[in-house]
Amino acid sequence: MATGPALATLMGIKGVVEAQSTSLRDLVDIEGAADTLIASGKALVSGLEKARDKEGDDLTIMLTGHLSEMGALYKQATVFAEDQKNLVSEKYKQRITEFDSVGAVSDERLATEIAVLAAKADVTEELDRLAAHIARGEELLNSDGSVGRDLGFLAQELNREANTLCSKSASLDLTNAGLALKSVIDQFKEQAANVE
Repeated sequence: MATGPALATLMGIKGVVEAQSTSLRDLVDIEGAADTLIASGKALVSGLEKARDKEGDDLTIMLTGHLSEMGALYKQATVFAEDQKNLVSEKYKQRITEFDSVGAVSDERLATEIAVLAAKADVTEELDRLAAHIARGEELLNSDGSVGRDLGFLAQELNREANTLCSKSASLDLTNAGLALKSVIDQFKEQAANVE
C-alpha cells in the first residue's frame, strides 16, 4: 500500500480518484429520488425512535431492579438498626469500666452519657428517608416525561443517607448493609445518567 509522498502522487493522477456528486436540485430531476430519500429518512427516524424506546425500557427494568435491591437492603438495615442503641450502650459501658477503675463516674452520669450517645447513633431518620427516596424513585420510573435529572438528584440523596447510616453504625452488620446500599446506589446513579 502506498503511503506518504507516493500516495499523494498516486492520488494526483487523473482518473485514479474522481469526485462526482449530485446536488439536491439535480435529485428533483431524477424520477423517484426525492420519494426514496424521504422514505429512507422516515425509516431512519422510526428506527431511531424504536431503539430509544427499547433502551428506555431496558433502563427502566435495570433501575427498577436497583430500587428493588435497595429496598431489600433497607429492610436488612432496619433489622440491624434495632440493636443500635443497645450496642452503643454496651460499648460505652465497657469503655467506662476499662478507664474508670476507681468508680469515679456515677451511674446517673453514665446513664446520661449513654442516652446522649444512643440518640446520636439513632438511624431511624436515615432509614425513614431511605424508604421515602426509594418510593420516590419508583414513582419517577412510573411517570411520563423527563426524569433523568430527578433520578440523578435522588441518587445523591440516597447516597447521603447511606453514608450517614454507615458513619453512625455501631455494628458490622449495619455497616455492611450500608456499604452494600452505597454500591447499588452507585450503579443506580450510573444508569440514571443515561436517562433523559
